[in-house]
Amino acid sequence: VLMATVPVDGLIPSIIDLAFNPTFYMQMNLTELMGSWFSPIDVTRKSVFSGHVDDDVVIRYCAEMQQGSPKALLDTLWLGLPTHKNPFRIPMLALSADEDTFFRPAHIRKTAKAYSADYLNMKKTGHTMMIDAHWRESAEAINSWFEKNSPFMN
Repeated sequence: VLMATVPVDGLIPSIIDLAFNPTFYMQMNLTELMGSWFSPIDVTRKSVFSGHVDDDVVIRYCAEMQQGSPKALLDTLWLGLPTHKNPFRIPMLALSADEDTFFRPAHIRKTAKAYSADYLNMKKTGHTMMIDAHWRESAEAINSWFEKNSPFMN
């Protein structure tokens, strides 16, 4: 199950999207570096959550945020992009989130197609699907998909 995964094209399309909103991009990076000390809660909410998440949840998880790995960043830009797309034909599910600031549903849909994966777009949900306000819908969608696709669940 791929949840808000790095698109098959890497981070370049997402970075281009963020370049059209440089103020938000700067605030988002400051949030990653300094937590909620520097950035208003609404900026943090917009960067990783949907607009439906309570302030206390945003504050709690914002305290856990940290800077990403430079190696992982390079890999997702272009160095570590997969060259063989699902060569073993393993059943896969790719989930996108309507309110994901990083990876638009179109990016994830393209990834699903490249991997011959099933695709679902979660409504009213942000990048952090499993801690967002509508996490149950994401969990139920994944469970339902497993029930249909896993020989161990039948």
